[in-house]
Amino acid sequence: MPIFFWKATSKNGPVHKGEFLAENVAAALARLRKQGYRDVSIQKRPTRGGMFASRRVKEQDIVLFIRQLSVMINAGLPLSVCFRQVGRGSDKPAVHEAALRIRDAIEMGGSLSQAMGAETALFDDFTINLIRVAEKSGVLNTVLDRVATYKEKMFLLKGKIKSALTYPMAVMAIATLIFYLLMVKVVPVFVDLYASFHAELPLPTRMIVSLSDFTQSWGGAALLGILVLYKGFALLYRRSERVHHQTDKMLLFLPYFGELLRKSAITRFARSFSAMLAAGTPILDCLETVAKTSGNRVLEETILDARQAIMEGRSLTEPLEESDIFPPLVTQMIYIGETTGSLDFMLNKVADYYDEEVDRAIDTLKALMEPLIMVLLGGMIGSIVLGLYLPMLGMGGMMG
Repeated sequence: MPIFFWKATSKNGPVHKGEFLAENVAAALARLRKQGYRDVSIQKRPTRGGMFASRRVKEQDIVLFIRQLSVMINAGLPLSVCFRQVGRGSDKPAVHEAALRIRDAIEMGGSLSQAMGAETALFDDFTINLIRVAEKSGVLNTVLDRVATYKEKMFLLKGKIKSALTYPMAVMAIATLIFYLLMVKVVPVFVDLYASFHAELPLPTRMIVSLSDFTQSWGGAALLGILVLYKGFALLYRRSERVHHQTDKMLLFLPYFGELLRKSAITRFARSFSAMLAAGTPILDCLETVAKTSGNRVLEETILDARQAIMEGRSLTEPLEESDIFPPLVTQMIYIGETTGSLDFMLNKVADYYDEEVDRAIDTLKALMEPLIMVLLGGMIGSIVLGLYLPMLGMGGMMG
């Protein structure tokens, strides 16, 4: 839906101006006349970025949106003004339009949680539930600041995980490209050279020649097959609960990578749980929302088991101790928080501690991966080069 700028005169004489969403110019004009404006001037706003403007909203756009909203509300600005300014400040058309829709819904008497809840592409259950609680308790500015802080920390955490995984994947991609070029461009040159000698090639050289023939004949088909398998598995992962659960479980217990994923999952769990408790959300509602936003089926089941345990009058820590995800340090701190009535404080301490643990795990992973990748890459190239030059070394020995 396009955005229209408007300028008009009210019944009392002053000139007003603004912007809103409308189906077309006629609908925009009808809306303004219904509100009693006259001498109306309307102009359709051009799309930011032109025809190449991206409609995709990234996580960093949402983080910035919530932080700006928090700052403006803390400054005492009315909600309608806050959303108008936040929308204008975004370079993403989807964010600007969403801000205007939320503003219009609030001006028509809707609640903030309902208006933001309708924008499912921007705001998750965690954010909406906290805002709903904040509306009831009258601490919207405090809660929005907590949400913004939480989103910022989670965005940084995801960035750390991505950076840890990007390096080995990039090196493997380069290694694959080098291997392909060697097989397709370099090895055939040596094959033609050795064919003129009419001599039997050593076994390593014959193996490399066979691998080169296969790569040239079936390399494209093999790559296509890998892509089809990947897409098929991704589809199965989304649609099969069993495959989804088993894959998530396997990822949590992979060597090195699994440890990093477990620590990041604990950080996310503790940070979101702490934020919701501090905002005054009932613990059962907290656990239900945290489970949905956990991002891992195994962790989700464990959190829902903990929720069921509380409903049955048992301790929160019992199901967490029975799982293989939460180490004793975490369950002990949660138990202390339960018994002393400071669960949100203890969870925040757990999140801070595991933030540092994630940093250390990433440093350890990089320290292990760098030499390992160099050895593998060097070994691959060295083996191919040695295999190609073995016949020459043999001929040189015979001539000597």
